[in-house]
Amino acid sequence: DSLSADRARRHEAAARAIAEAIAEMLTLEVEKTIGVHDDPGPVKAELVETYRRDVARIEKRARQSVERIYDHHSLERSEPVLEALAEQDLFSADSWRIFGLTRSQLAGLGALGGAAAGGALDVALGGASFLMGALIGGGLGAAGAVVGANQLVDVKVLQVSLGRRKLVAGPTKNRSFPHVVLGRARLHHALVARRAHAYRGALTIDEQAGHLLEDLAGGERRKFEREFERLRKGREVAMGTRQLGELLVPVLERDME
Repeated sequence: DSLSADRARRHEAAARAIAEAIAEMLTLEVEKTIGVHDDPGPVKAELVETYRRDVARIEKRARQSVERIYDHHSLERSEPVLEALAEQDLFSADSWRIFGLTRSQLAGLGALGGAAAGGALDVALGGASFLMGALIGGGLGAAGAVVGANQLVDVKVLQVSLGRRKLVAGPTKNRSFPHVVLGRARLHHALVARRAHAYRGALTIDEQAGHLLEDLAGGERRKFEREFERLRKGREVAMGTRQLGELLVPVLERDME
């Protein structure tokens, strides 16, 4: 009973850490003020790069929190797949190919947020179905994934005062993005939480994801999307974060079975 209670406590704490990271990513804004005659082009590129660095920093911090929860305070990344997941960029083609959503999944989720299906398809083109990345043709799948990652955030130009303009990057409207983050977080959690039993061989991330994780059912995915949409709009962020964590707990427990 004590061991079961301890596992449940750790799962809940990990779910909370992941939910807080996703909420921070989905509400993130980066801004800079420029003169009315300044060229916004270079500043836009700078803001997008800053945005991506901030998102990567949030993911890294969440991973460190999960590792502490499982008492891996100075985790040596000796397992090849854990090392690969740490080194693989969140915006890499492989991440979006493995953990992104299919066209049909995006179209189905688009209706939840009031977006047209065509618009949802334009946001993240052709990522592979979660856990099915190994089955997609490498060239086409990677190309679609890169498009999705590159369309992470738009930069708005706002007039703030006479002679001044403010450029704002974020929050992201990319519908596939939080699902990619969630998939990566699930795999990292599963590898850390069952580290003593994890495969130490040279398995790829595709193979480890397929071995350790189960795809979300359509209804379960829609529940996550409702909370993602709430967070994207900045509505009841605290409640959305809490409910996202509650949705995550049974998923993380199932990943451990």
